[in-house]
Amino acid sequence: GYIILSPKSLGNTWSLMQPSIDIRSILTMVEELLDEYTIDTGRLFASGLSDGGTFSYAIGLHCPKLFAGIAPIAAAGVFPHWLESPEAKRLPMYIVHGGQDFIFPVPMARATHNQLVENGFASITYKELPEWGHAYTYSINETLVLPWFESLPSRLPE
Repeated sequence: GYIILSPKSLGNTWSLMQPSIDIRSILTMVEELLDEYTIDTGRLFASGLSDGGTFSYAIGLHCPKLFAGIAPIAAAGVFPHWLESPEAKRLPMYIVHGGQDFIFPVPMARATHNQLVENGFASITYKELPEWGHAYTYSINETLVLPWFESLPSRLPE
């Protein structure tokens, strides 16, 4: 029941200072998938690990009308200019972070969660895994992210 698009950044990592570079690339890929397959456009989600998780914030907050929800995993914080869109404040988010993360320490994830709440983001779930570090196990998607995506209502068409 899924089509998964796993894009690679155009550079060495995702362009967070100029996100439109990678966003254009991903949107082109999404358009090609929509042309090729029958896809419920109200059920598009973004997720990623580490820099990919940070970029799931970027694309989700830049294109909130496109996604039914985002799930950043072991991701860095949110840049202040990402907090401006009223539409983005309605975007459901599921933040998953490891308590033992040495790349993006857990206080960073907690601060991001608090920043989003303080800026009026209404639908945020924060899941901290105390024994988990900055690694990605298949069970995170299977046991946490995909069930959360499935629990969300379909995004209404514009």
